[in-house]
Amino acid sequence: MRQTRFLYLICCLFVVILSGCENDQYAIERQYWKIMKETKIILLNPTANPAKKFGECIAKLEKFIRQYPKNILTVDAQFNIAKLYFAKKEYENGRKLLNEMLKNYSQSPIICSEILVQLGQSYQLEGKIDSAILEYEKIINEYPLTPNGLRMPILIAQVYKSEHIPEKMNYAYQRAVKHYEGLIQKYPNSPIALECYKLIASCYTELRQWGKAIQTLEEIIQKFQSKASMDRILFDIALIYQQKLNDNQKARETLQRLINDFPQSRLTATAKSLIKKL
Repeated sequence: MRQTRFLYLICCLFVVILSGCENDQYAIERQYWKIMKETKIILLNPTANPAKKFGECIAKLEKFIRQYPKNILTVDAQFNIAKLYFAKKEYENGRKLLNEMLKNYSQSPIICSEILVQLGQSYQLEGKIDSAILEYEKIINEYPLTPNGLRMPILIAQVYKSEHIPEKMNYAYQRAVKHYEGLIQKYPNSPIALECYKLIASCYTELRQWGKAIQTLEEIIQKFQSKASMDRILFDIALIYQQKLNDNQKARETLQRLINDFPQSRLTATAKSLIKKL
């Protein structure tokens, strides 16, 4: 009886401790939310805010980091300090902070890849495109399997597109295809390979190589239909036939495949409606 009562008291104490931790975290999140409310207002319109406002906000974020150095929100706070520096065009201060973070979070590929993204974007803000690309290339080489690493070859091409440099844009998309093909060979029949096939199809779409885009999407269906639903892939193929190749017959056939193979799909009703218009 005494043992049962003792175990009961231990369980109650454990629940109280957990409840206290949850309440503490909630209070920390509330505190951070208030700081971020001010931060977002400044970042939305940097030129409308005096330098004093930037300084006050940075000071609050730094105080938060000192108070809760182990909290998960501390990483986000550091990123936001860097963003504030960049918004007030203090690029070196922002980069210094990010490079310190790179050392402190060296064991986290996801955080490190995001740090390099922020560094690259800071160079873009300055108009230093070549320096930005160097940072983005580091992500591909050092953290290729992170979400940022997988998307980065395409994002590099989009940088050149935004800068109106079509020859470099096209070359970047071609390089991206080669890069993804290499990852597919290294990780065949994996979720990474599936994502790479989708990214290759996106590259061909941007290059307006519609035949290769369709071929890649059909390859996805052939290799991964037992592992994932292919309704979205079929719908995308149908749209290419209809909108880019003006082949309504092929579009209709592909949409019918979607309806037959995935009758419960959310896209089925849309496919039926589209068939009637073809």
